[in-house]
Amino acid sequence: MKRKTIIRIILDVIIFSVAFLFPWWIAVLLAIVALWYFDYLEIIFLGAIIDALYGHYWFTIATFLLFVLSVYIKPRLAFYH
Repeated sequence: MKRKTIIRIILDVIIFSVAFLFPWWIAVLLAIVALWYFDYLEIIFLGAIIDALYGHYWFTIATFLLFVLSVYIKPRLAFYH
């Protein structure tokens, strides 16, 4: 496997473990950092898990909007590449 794929899998395990073991905001911050480095589609699933754990509905919507916004903005940033 590629190194980037292995890093992404390890990051998935860490972020989803943090979602279950620590406060929600720590997992969200880690996911936002991952969203900057990858097109991190898993952030939407993280939002759904946090919604299920805490009984809200807005985490899934917010993480979906963050993902769409990042896909739209990242290619337009001069310092991203």
